[in-house]
Amino acid sequence: MAQITADEGRAVSKRFDKPERKQKKTRAALTIYLFLYNFCSAVAWSYPLVMTILHLLGKDSSSLVGKQGHPVLIQKLLAMIPTTNVNYPPLKYAHFFPRWALPYIQRATTTYSVIGTATNWIQSFAVLEVVHSALGWVRSPVFTSAAQVASRLAMVWDTAPRYTIAQQNPIYTSMVLAWSMTETLRYAFYAFSVLGFEPYPLLWLRYTAFFVLYPIGAPSEAFVNFSTLPVSLYPFDLHLDQWVPIDFYHAFLFLLWWPALWYLYTYMMGQRRKVLGKRPASSSKMAKKDQ
Repeated sequence: MAQITADEGRAVSKRFDKPERKQKKTRAALTIYLFLYNFCSAVAWSYPLVMTILHLLGKDSSSLVGKQGHPVLIQKLLAMIPTTNVNYPPLKYAHFFPRWALPYIQRATTTYSVIGTATNWIQSFAVLEVVHSALGWVRSPVFTSAAQVASRLAMVWDTAPRYTIAQQNPIYTSMVLAWSMTETLRYAFYAFSVLGFEPYPLLWLRYTAFFVLYPIGAPSEAFVNFSTLPVSLYPFDLHLDQWVPIDFYHAFLFLLWWPALWYLYTYMMGQRRKVLGKRPASSSKMAKKDQ
């Protein structure tokens, strides 16, 4: 029986080691890419979050830049904040709100002019999530990811740019706030998770904040769509004779959001029980399934 020499053995070993080394390099490259994607997405979504809060507080660049006591670097950063020297549209149904809330609601009618374009492009990069899911790089269901991304893209590239009433709707602001808070938390959590490190406060927020943010974000999307329909609330009248085909599409989306919200809400409740109910042993594995 022929014996394998030492040199032959090393040659055989190298042939078997090459695919394994290649797989390790591929996994390392994928880990780096997913970390950078999630990190950059978290930073990107923090922009509309901070800008919207500053806008609601009346703290745009025209009110901040030039004040005494700001260091030069802070002055330069503040100068990057857009100004909002615009005329506010008439506020409908102002008598329904307490007087202290009126300035915030009034500013909310111009949020789109501050972060509308940025939000459109930031949301567009979420298309890559569907690609990641389809390629098996993450374990998110392809259909769920595609449906969520498609509904938001329809909002930012069709509904909001097409209709001034959608841009001036204060509910657009609550929608962007819910989106940006949710995505900043989600992407920050995924960035750490890719590296195998999951800070518990961030993990808890990831699987708890949705209790508040989902019921704000999804209904806000629905009612921004509803605001584009030629209906009157007082007195209530659908005015179906004035509808055009695009109105039926928006009405369909409005009706679709409610079962979609229920599905996502119950899904996240189940994920929360699996992840937070079994800390610390299995939370990392379960959390990765939700990416």
